Amino acid sequence: MSLETGKRHDRHFRSARRLITNTLGASVLAASLYGSGAQAQSPSLDIEGCLGANYPAITETVNTEVVNLKPELRLASPENEICHTMDLLGYMSYVPDGPITFWTTAEGKKRYLLTGGDFNPAKEWTGNATYLMETDGSVTLRDAIASGEMTSDNFLQVFTPDLDVQYRRHYVGITSVFQTDPNNLDHLWGITHAEERTDRNASGDYTSTVGLVESTSGGLTWEDRGILITGTDVKAPGGGRVSGAGQPSAIYNAETDYINGLYIEWPATIREKTDPDYKPDQIYAFRMKVNEDGSPGPVEYWTENGFSETKENLKPAIPVPEDKPEMIYTALPHLSWNTELNQYIAVGESDNGFWFSKSDDLVTWSSPEIVYDFIQYGGQPHSILQVGGKWDSYPSLLDESQPSSQITGKNGTFVHSSGDNRTAHEPATLDATIVAK
Repeated sequence: MSLETGKRHDRHFRSARRLITNTLGASVLAASLYGSGAQAQSPSLDIEGCLGANYPAITETVNTEVVNLKPELRLASPENEICHTMDLLGYMSYVPDGPITFWTTAEGKKRYLLTGGDFNPAKEWTGNATYLMETDGSVTLRDAIASGEMTSDNFLQVFTPDLDVQYRRHYVGITSVFQTDPNNLDHLWGITHAEERTDRNASGDYTSTVGLVESTSGGLTWEDRGILITGTDVKAPGGGRVSGAGQPSAIYNAETDYINGLYIEWPATIREKTDPDYKPDQIYAFRMKVNEDGSPGPVEYWTENGFSETKENLKPAIPVPEDKPEMIYTALPHLSWNTELNQYIAVGESDNGFWFSKSDDLVTWSSPEIVYDFIQYGGQPHSILQVGGKWDSYPSLLDESQPSSQITGKNGTFVHSSGDNRTAHEPATLDATIVAK
């Protein structure tokens, strides 16, 4: 790096730090949202639930399977779901738009990354990007959003699409972040969900790729380190269908020095279920050994023969269960180590709701169990959802008492997107509890 380049980088770093410190620093954010001093309280919420006047009342249909199974993850009832409004229209209107990740800096700050789509067609294409929010740790993401005072000033755009980089020309979101160097917590590695579309607004017609990024500024700036995972059955954008690999979620284990993760594969070829080569959209597993310098090594894929650097005979980690065909697909995983269960857990999405699964080894997962039935929460399965109906997607399970989003405990917050079908969506939250059996 030249001296002048270094100076420019330093100026950008300091400018970005001033921006987020001035908007979400320890004294400023806590004071602006809750008052100052040790007696500061969370705001009292006067926000209409997600099943308000804009959506139909809860139907009488009850998924008895969900009631009887009672999986370890228990979510608050539909009437206690809160849809939050953020004044971000035209900046990052579709949020969250993927897994939410956070970590703690060496200074004790919490930094959150949220992906957001841009609802403003007149704006530059860079809006489909990754945004950073910082708090002092005493203010949770949930409370900050629920305050009703969040605006674009509280977010810093840190990684954007690039028209000159084909695999992320129109969209890129950092979905997981790893602190692999205990001596430098500002040196980060991350993985991304990236899209090449037919055009910037073609959100259902793209080729998806998993990428690798690196930051030496604590997440304020990121460098593209190239493609990490591509799909096994991929087409060029066009034809009104998604293909490729994407929406990864991963965690770093300092004891084993492995990064383990999950991702979706969308096959380009449409086949009948009776076809022996039929594959639904489903979740696969991967891992990377961390090198001595903290960088991730080659990707190894979970296959029928164990881990391999080749993608032959990939074995799905969380497939659609044969006894639950109504799920249709498994997608959008959010992964963590749970201290209450002493197991890895994942939440994700299927056609009929959000599911929960657990694992001892990150490759053998329990059959996903629906914990948020779309019908029970006022919506419909995505395959039959009508325009204007309640649309829910992109789940994350967060325990903000932990140092990072890669760890959860007994209590937490279930965060997802909610909104009118195919229009701008905003965060919805539910209390979440893990109950060990």
